[in-house]
Amino acid sequence: AQTSPSIDFSLIRGTRFAGTITDQSGAVSGISVAAYDDAGNVITTAMTDAAGNYGLVVPQGNYRFAAFDNSWRYVTAYGGGAANFEAATVYRADGNSPQHLDFTLTRGVRVSGSVIDSSSTFSPLSGIQIGALDLTGNRVATAMSKDSAFDLVLAPGTYKLLATDPLQRYYATFYNSAYTLAAATPIVVQSNGVSTPINLLLVRQARHRAAPH
Repeated sequence: AQTSPSIDFSLIRGTRFAGTITDQSGAVSGISVAAYDDAGNVITTAMTDAAGNYGLVVPQGNYRFAAFDNSWRYVTAYGGGAANFEAATVYRADGNSPQHLDFTLTRGVRVSGSVIDSSSTFSPLSGIQIGALDLTGNRVATAMSKDSAFDLVLAPGTYKLLATDPLQRYYATFYNSAYTLAAATPIVVQSNGVSTPINLLLVRQARHRAAPH
């Protein structure tokens, strides 16, 4: 008779971060909390329960945290009350003491747009990361396109939008086909939204064949 293979696991002790997410009316359920390592990679996520509570465990290291709303009602909140990802407080996970981290959310404006291949086919693009940057280039919010569409939640203000392709098929491009932050056309978000459609046109990178040996 065949025997089932043995599957073993070796666990390492992590640090638990937990807290409550609220708005001006009280606890908010269904909010995602993400832990990012020093390179900006998502290590783990959690979601708040009906009481607005969340908990997650990370390995030893340094982390930034963000709370975001997949229903597009609230502006992304960052650990320490920072206004953007780069300014978010860096928390040390030492593998011992649990840490408490709360977030307070504010309502924002849903901003929608599309990402399209600029070639003659004008194909819709999925899997493109959209970053809403402040005027100095700090990340205020991010989204991922699906069938060309993307949605962000932003506070009223002025931003620059940057589209980047994680698979490096397309050149990183700002709104209105600019390639630098300085040249990018800003968008103005008002309490009732934006005045013009936001379409990001991306140019496919040229692929060069390796020289024969």
